[in-house]
Amino acid sequence: MSFLGRGKKADLIKLANELDESESDGEDLKIIELRAKILANDAYKEDPEFVKDIFEGIVSDRIDEEREQKEQQLREFELQKIRLQNETQRVVGLQTPPQAKLELKKRLPTFNSEVDNMDLFLTLFGRQMKLLDLGEDLWVPYLMVPYPVM
Repeated sequence: MSFLGRGKKADLIKLANELDESESDGEDLKIIELRAKILANDAYKEDPEFVKDIFEGIVSDRIDEEREQKEQQLREFELQKIRLQNETQRVVGLQTPPQAKLELKKRLPTFNSEVDNMDLFLTLFGRQMKLLDLGEDLWVPYLMVPYPVM
């Protein structure tokens, strides 16, 4: 009998429905009335342990559902957080300040095809990009911008 106090009203309503004690959805009944109906049920009088097991199953199902909902919300939160971080990184990457672009122009070597050696230029370019800590995925755009394709 004390096991009925461990659940919520929704659990008592489900148990009453399982025992065919609730003529409606049970929302209009108070917890005391639900408890009294369950205790007065013939199934409870014949085998209280069976009713207790049913109630514990209902409670554990509800707890599992709540846990799954919390985990789902946490996954959605983490996914949204990752999306925002990616969006922020993309926006910050696109909005490179003009000073940084000017600094890159000053620091990166220029190539004159008539005078300079291509191997030396690429070596210096690679070293400067590593020094500036720019990823290799950005090297090609910086190589292509000042040198139009012929």
